[in-house]
Amino acid sequence: MPRGVDAAWEFNELTVRTTLLFGCAVVAALGCAAWYAHGSAAPACDSNETQGQVYRVLHEQFHMDSVFLHDVSTTSGGYFSGAHDCAGEAAEIRGNVDAADLSWRQVHYRVVRSDSSEDPDVTVELGGATPFVKQPEQTFWTRLRTFF
Repeated sequence: MPRGVDAAWEFNELTVRTTLLFGCAVVAALGCAAWYAHGSAAPACDSNETQGQVYRVLHEQFHMDSVFLHDVSTTSGGYFSGAHDCAGEAAEIRGNVDAADLSWRQVHYRVVRSDSSEDPDVTVELGGATPFVKQPEQTFWTRLRTFF
């Protein structure tokens, strides 16, 4: 091979490697920025820390002891949002009673990331009676389709 062809090949190979390295660095920087932004966002409606606070508020303010939350969903707020509005159903668990026979009530709550403590700030509104509706089991594909 002539000397000029080798030099051109080496230059193209170096350009490709440099572009790939730069692209990986940009993707890593964007991933770190997204991770940092999500760290300051409010926790999700169905997270353990949020539901723990909802249970605590339902017990302290509404005198509900053994609480079961059902059909929790996010009504507003995104992945990076500082607050989430959530809805669901709540009932007090009683022994030997079918879930459909429990007294279900609507629950609306708002989750905000707390600056003063590790636990989020949660405000809860307890609504009227609602019938129990068993949710169909979601497969991976049905959950994936909700994002698109």
